[in-house]
Amino acid sequence: MDINPFSIENLISKESNFTPRLDGELYLLFDNLTHFLNGTSDLFRNNTTFIILESESYPSGYNVYQIVLATIIVSLLMIIVVVGNMLVIIAIATEKALKNIQNWFIASLAVADFFLGLVIMPFSLANELMGYWIFGNWWCDIHSAMDVLLSTASIMNLCLISLDSIGGSLNVAWIAPNE
Repeated sequence: MDINPFSIENLISKESNFTPRLDGELYLLFDNLTHFLNGTSDLFRNNTTFIILESESYPSGYNVYQIVLATIIVSLLMIIVVVGNMLVIIAIATEKALKNIQNWFIASLAVADFFLGLVIMPFSLANELMGYWIFGNWWCDIHSAMDVLLSTASIMNLCLISLDSIGGSLNVAWIAPNE
């Protein structure tokens, strides 16, 4: 049954003790609706309360509570990613004792992850929660390319850090038997 949410039947006053069904239709509830319909009350100068109830989920399939919870959690995660990687970059760039080859691999990893948290994650979160891309075709292409580039750079940095660690272990293993 197709119900028009803006029809007179769906505009109900609070005095009627109406309990709206939450079946995905949009209901507008007005204070003093009868005065509004009769033209005896000015709705917008009368501190009228509008209540909008919607149980239908967004195009992404998430409801409002899931969107708010995901936004809070992922935003905190993005802040931790950006601030943490920024601290690693600053520490390695400014501290003389940390300026060695192994730590520059870590700094490179931190730069890639910093930009993932700063540039990629906010737009990916918006895309996931809304269910569609609203930022235009040009930014979609740039975003996709940067996402692949930065993710691949992170993976390659982890591989280099692992190979460097293995190389250091092998050098110690070859030196140790002679002692």
